[in-house]
Amino acid sequence: NASRPAPAAPAGAAPEAEHLVSNSELMRAIFKRIGLVADSDNTVLVLGETGTGKELVAQALHANSARAAAPFVAVNCAAIPAELLESELFGHVKGAFSGAATDRLGRFREADGGTLFLDEIGDMPLPMQAKILRVLQEREVTPVGARHALPVDLRVVAATHRDLEAEVTEGRFRADLWYRLQVITIMLPPLRERGDDVALLAAHFLRQQAQGRHKHLSAAALTALQAYDWPGNVRELRNTMLRAIALSEGDLIEPGHLGLGAVRAWGTTPSPSVPVTGDGAAIDWDGPLQDAVEQLESFMLRRALEAAGGNRSEAARHLGLSRQQLYRKLAQYDLE
Repeated sequence: NASRPAPAAPAGAAPEAEHLVSNSELMRAIFKRIGLVADSDNTVLVLGETGTGKELVAQALHANSARAAAPFVAVNCAAIPAELLESELFGHVKGAFSGAATDRLGRFREADGGTLFLDEIGDMPLPMQAKILRVLQEREVTPVGARHALPVDLRVVAATHRDLEAEVTEGRFRADLWYRLQVITIMLPPLRERGDDVALLAAHFLRQQAQGRHKHLSAAALTALQAYDWPGNVRELRNTMLRAIALSEGDLIEPGHLGLGAVRAWGTTPSPSVPVTGDGAAIDWDGPLQDAVEQLESFMLRRALEAAGGNRSEAARHLGLSRQQLYRKLAQYDLE
């Protein structure tokens, strides 16, 4: 079977469509590692570029563990404003602050008995990092406004696209938390290093999303997919297949249906016939405004992230956006 998911999940877990799929040697080693450590309660740190499937690894670890019947709770630490993060994670008691009309469990206690996935932990503010370290050490949380700590029984899986060792050196991440998180580390390779997985995954997403239609790629479309470097990794490939399904009228998907690439350059008014996207296709400058705006926004987001070395706060400042606005845009264009 060319499609190799992560270790089989028990009943009630995420459907197969949500599992990791690969036939590459690099990913086979990761599937084996997931199987070896799934039933341990050790903290796992999942590293990899945006869109490589870090949450799917966390889900696979949970689904193949003794905690599979308990909750799997995911939190994007970077998408929550710093002033709300403590209440979001640890909960609060009624009256703890203005607007706290009722008690709130918080994500740690919601995940009690199961697995808590802390995505983008590398973007967490330093004061909150200290509190997370204490929870990992003591296995108890103190809701905002509460006098006493409450025990929690859960496994923590954390993930980030950042180089945490460099973040520690720069003083942006606590060394003691980094040591605590990396009991077990899983490094996900980018899609461009996964051999023939582009073709495998493209076919997988077509089967998954085509709703019974027999969509397939032309030779030229497959060549275009394999030539592209996939900065958004598997998430970007899935989005590309969804777009191709929507834009292709018949069963055959051609390169023009893929919408790959981004605007290479701008600053002068282009002719409607000038090719300006990464795959050689032209933006339809006489077409709908929204389509052109989306292509430009997607390119500017990628460009800013690349220039900032993946530092989203810096990219947001460069683009004149708040961090929350940036995350909404990244989600809109499947660039998270």
